[in-house]
Amino acid sequence: MRRTDSSERKKERRRTRTRCRVCRRKGGKRICPALFDAPICPICCKEMRAKIPNCDRKCKYFAPLMVSSREQPNREFPLYKCLMSQSKDTGMITTVVTQQKPNGNLRAMFLSLDFWKKGLKDCFVDADISKDEFEDKCAKIGSEFPFEEVEFDDCRKYIKHAHRISSEIGEEIPWEYEYWKDMLGDMSRVSDLGGSLYKCAKCWVDLPEKTVGLMKQHAKSEDIQFYILCRKCGGQAEFVAGVEFEEAEFELKFDDPREIENFKPLNDGAGPAKGNWQIRDGALHQLTNDVRDGNGPSGQDPNPGGYFLLTVPGSLDWKDYIVSADFVWTDDDLWGIMFYYTNELNYYRYSVEQYNSLKIDQNPKYKLEKFVNGKYTQLAAGDIARVRIPNASPNQDNKIEPHNLRVSIKGGNIELFFDDKSLEKVTDNDLEKGTIAFYVWSNTGWIDNLKITGKLVTSV
Repeated sequence: MRRTDSSERKKERRRTRTRCRVCRRKGGKRICPALFDAPICPICCKEMRAKIPNCDRKCKYFAPLMVSSREQPNREFPLYKCLMSQSKDTGMITTVVTQQKPNGNLRAMFLSLDFWKKGLKDCFVDADISKDEFEDKCAKIGSEFPFEEVEFDDCRKYIKHAHRISSEIGEEIPWEYEYWKDMLGDMSRVSDLGGSLYKCAKCWVDLPEKTVGLMKQHAKSEDIQFYILCRKCGGQAEFVAGVEFEEAEFELKFDDPREIENFKPLNDGAGPAKGNWQIRDGALHQLTNDVRDGNGPSGQDPNPGGYFLLTVPGSLDWKDYIVSADFVWTDDDLWGIMFYYTNELNYYRYSVEQYNSLKIDQNPKYKLEKFVNGKYTQLAAGDIARVRIPNASPNQDNKIEPHNLRVSIKGGNIELFFDDKSLEKVTDNDLEKGTIAFYVWSNTGWIDNLKITGKLVTSV
């Protein structure tokens, strides 16, 4: 009877076994707090460990990644070799430190170092890997940027500098690094790269303190990517044979009040009003209607107003880009984007006038204007057919759906968009590069989701 009962209980357990919620194949023997207490198998637990939100030391299964032995990390083994990826010009470097174990296998530490933003970004250790497996893994990781062998002390300098970046911006150090850092020896005796926290992306010379401060301010933001060059490299970048910079992206969602420090309020009109610009409720607001009159610095501007100039270091050299943002009108006049701005006498301006389009049932108007050494030219103008732009008082603007204004300029070819609809294409080569600004004339409202994509090679 006992055998029969035991056999029946085993069959019952097999019938009611819970499958892993991840792979759906193996038994879910562990409860995962990070997956809302879902059952998972040990293999999926190991593969996802520290890679998903809320997987941390609070879980009893939380242990170093890729560890296949129970050895303590402070056990010393002789150095085998150190590798570093040939990717300095990308700002991301992978370093590998390996030790020879008595059984002929290796203990390998892989570190991902981000020298443009976060510093010591990631770390994992394989505590017992054969040399053949190690070479295969290095070949896969280094498929785009191959590894080269470097001296142990040189490797540690880069790791120390990445650690310095993480510490200064308040980024959490990967726990795997803290657990296995004894593999690197006494890092307190190692000097980092010295000089400024961030370096020129091309030649790795020091950057000015103001620029480093700006980068530190946005280092933990996922919306902003920098490619910062020193003045020497920034001036030479377009003329170096064989060098072609990939497109970069700059984005602001205006959910951090400190983002306003990237701008400077200015005025094209005769009066002193520059607008009342504020970041609040996840958007950039312009709160005063008193931004108009006069005829601008050139004396020829038909609608001089205020503008909010993007002053990110090096942005005056930006070219061949697409800029877009969402706008809400709370009055019936002009919002717009100025682009290829180099000074108050040289820029393009794309603007849209709400024109009381709901009240009197007329189409909104758009214009593309140009100022070259102060001389004014209207390049394009027209109606935006079958569109009605609502407006309301400023305290109700969060109830209004925004409209997207976008400009694409590349090689003198300019295209204007309104809500993804192409309005007009114009060719003009008088201006070659410059930053952007938000333009307002006798209008209030808010702006959100600024995005610029293009050749944003930034020199400081």
